[in-house]
Amino acid sequence: MTILLFTMVCITFVNYRLWWATIINIGISLFYFITRFPRLANHANIEFFLAILILFLFVNKVIYPKLKIAPNLVGWVFRISVMTIYFYTGFHKLNSDYFNPCVSCVNEVNEYIIGHLTATTFKISDNVSCFFQYASIVMEMLIPFGLLWNPTRKGSALLLLFFHFYLNLAVYSDFGSLAVFLIVGCILDFESKTIHYKISRAIRYYVFFTLLTFGVKIILIKYKFNPYYLGFIQGLIFNIGWIIFFYYLFTNVKGKSYLINKRHLFILSTCFILISFWTLRTYIGLGNSGNFTMFSNLVTEKSTNNHLLIDTKKTKIFNFEEDNVLILKLHDTLKKEQFEHNKIPISEFQFLSSNWCRLYKVKLNCTLVYKKDTIVIDDLRKSEFVKTQWWNRYLYFRKIQTEGPNTCRW
Repeated sequence: MTILLFTMVCITFVNYRLWWATIINIGISLFYFITRFPRLANHANIEFFLAILILFLFVNKVIYPKLKIAPNLVGWVFRISVMTIYFYTGFHKLNSDYFNPCVSCVNEVNEYIIGHLTATTFKISDNVSCFFQYASIVMEMLIPFGLLWNPTRKGSALLLLFFHFYLNLAVYSDFGSLAVFLIVGCILDFESKTIHYKISRAIRYYVFFTLLTFGVKIILIKYKFNPYYLGFIQGLIFNIGWIIFFYYLFTNVKGKSYLINKRHLFILSTCFILISFWTLRTYIGLGNSGNFTMFSNLVTEKSTNNHLLIDTKKTKIFNFEEDNVLILKLHDTLKKEQFEHNKIPISEFQFLSSNWCRLYKVKLNCTLVYKKDTIVIDDLRKSEFVKTQWWNRYLYFRKIQTEGPNTCRW
């Protein structure tokens, strides 16, 4: 599958106008995502929804050849969606532990990037941590609103792209590639039937450096290169393609005002509502991972909730997270999960236990506390905890710390 996906990207490099290569590419991604959704990275869940939407529109176009979508509507769907996604990403960060310089999620990312840029072991100070905390909030909750108006659209897009350009240096070029797609969709003129030849050339440069990033990663892994530096090197190569692509894009795309057609308000409102439900379900008890809560230090469990504006004691409708198990000890095979001395909702533990027993043939023992009873399990496969319900897969929760300020979670 990886080889096929790589081949399709190579074909896109040769001729990005070959729609069938793009459709096959999307189909491969959807095949991968559908068996794992929603237990994917935050950006991968967005890509999953986008893949479904694009294939749905493609099938409708095949069935109804005369189907037309207003170009103006496409641009506004991008702008409303991007603004909403970024806003909620920042909103989840409005918690006491994110603003705690000892554990804030901004620390590790910036120490990694600045350390590589300065070739030092950089340790972030409280004041610098505080600066990055508020800078991230402004970047995610305020800057995207500038995409709504023509005079501020390019400037806002540039700031968001610089934000991701920086994050690309910390292993997040996969998220950055999605940002390219979404942000470019906010500034393109979909009413135009032609693409400037310089932009066409820049697309090939961008795809080339994406492929180069992929190839360099394989080579470095093969020769056992220090993985600590791998993400930074990937980001450097990927960013070269970014600079070329966006230089030609911004110098050859003219700003244009787009008025919202009243007939499109229902579709745009639906986009906003669906995205809002997907991410705000965190506060009613339907999972708090994979839905824009990345790098937020967020805790939603009632007794330890740390959001500054939302009290989950009042908003929780479902108590899946409150029905939890404290893990004291796990089998050595599962040490990498780092669940020991943390709580996990029982629905999450049942789902994970079922998966573990399917993946590993060894006898998995563990010690845990459930409803104040200490339970020693010799073989997890023979316990009640391995019995899971189908819906537990969709209740994707983070682990819950039992003491101290909440550390950074993806």
